[in-house]
Amino acid sequence: MDARTVLEIFGWVGSILVVLSLMLPNQIKFRFWNFVGSFIATTYNILLGIWPFAMMNGAIVLIDLYWLYRLKKEAKDSRATIEALTDEALAGSVPTTGTPHDTAQ
Repeated sequence: MDARTVLEIFGWVGSILVVLSLMLPNQIKFRFWNFVGSFIATTYNILLGIWPFAMMNGAIVLIDLYWLYRLKKEAKDSRATIEALTDEALAGSVPTTGTPHDTAQ
């Protein structure tokens, strides 16, 4: 297989990943695979000197990175909120003084 064929396969892999990513219902998986495919497509277009598509795919790479960062941060914040609410609820349900037997006397 010559270098040109390998390069063409590389380009097709990037394009296929972008298309397949559009079918994923999970936002994080969509952004991740869209990022990978767009990064491959950006590299492919730069190697061939196709600058309009290199710029477009490069912009998609940056957008996907932004959203991956934001989604990860939001998930972390949500987990912290849930943990805080759970801790607060548990703390409110446990008596702070005495035992249940102390009140029965």
